[in-house]
Amino acid sequence: MSRSFFKLVMVAAFVFGAGIVVAQDDMSMEIEAVTTVVTEDYGGYVNAHDAEGYITMFSEDVLWAPPNGPDQTDAEGIQNAVQGLFDRFAFDVEPQADEVEILGDVAYVVGTVDGVLTPRSGEDPVTIKFRVLWMLRNEDGDWKIFRQIWNNKPVEA
Repeated sequence: MSRSFFKLVMVAAFVFGAGIVVAQDDMSMEIEAVTTVVTEDYGGYVNAHDAEGYITMFSEDVLWAPPNGPDQTDAEGIQNAVQGLFDRFAFDVEPQADEVEILGDVAYVVGTVDGVLTPRSGEDPVTIKFRVLWMLRNEDGDWKIFRQIWNNKPVEA
C-alpha cells in the first residue's frame, strides 16, 4: 500500500468519524428540543393555567384524546376543554419524558404526568397520574404535538 493511499484512508476515516459526532450532537439537540416541549413547555402552560399558550404547542391537524372526555381535533376545541379544566381546578403537574424517539421529522414521547388538582370549589385536592403518548412533528424547525393520547393510572398511596 502506498503512503498516499494510507493518508487518504486516514483522512476519510477522520471526516466520516467527525460526521458521526456532528450527527450525534444534532440528534441530542433534537431530543432535547422534543423533551422540552412535553416537559417544560407543557408543564409551564398547565401550571400557569394558560390555555392560550397551551394550544401553541399543537399542530393544526391535532388529535387530543383525553381519558373520559371527547376527542378534540382543533385549537379551539382544545382551548375550550383546557380552559374549562383550568376554571374548575388549580393544577400543579410534573410531566416527565420516559422514552423519546425521533424518526426523521416525527418523534414520539412516552411519559407520565403526575400532579395535584385542587378544586376551585374548595373540595379536597386530587392526586393524578397519567400515562401519555405524545407524537410530534417538526414544522419549520419547531416541534409541534400532533397527537396526545393519555389515560388514568393508579396513584400510589
